[in-house]
Amino acid sequence: MRFKLTQRRKTKIIFSTLLTAGVIMTLLITSFIIDVVYADKFYPGVKMAGVDISKLNKDQAQKIFQAKIQQLNTQGQKFFYQTKYITLYPTTLSATDPDLIYEIVTFNLNQSLEQASQFVRGKNFFENI
Repeated sequence: MRFKLTQRRKTKIIFSTLLTAGVIMTLLITSFIIDVVYADKFYPGVKMAGVDISKLNKDQAQKIFQAKIQQLNTQGQKFFYQTKYITLYPTTLSATDPDLIYEIVTFNLNQSLEQASQFVRGKNFFENI
């Protein structure tokens, strides 16, 4: 028994094929445009330490976080424990040797910004789709 395609069936197959190809092309073009527009910026919705850095480049984000780190270094982080306020600084003096300073907290800002920038970017264009 031979299968015969009617004109209507051929039209449906052609329409379905063109529609599928159109949707795939639209997705590919949209993905490419987004990659080009945000090539040197963070994607929308990216936050780091509660700060929205979307649509900023790395230099702009670095300036924001360097200011926050400087503020933390000078003012410290205030905590409330039981009935007392305590201020902790990222560096502290040694109790045994006053010439020694210990870092309690360190920040690797460049590495953090690079990880945030590469969060949804892959090494391959097709991984990003």
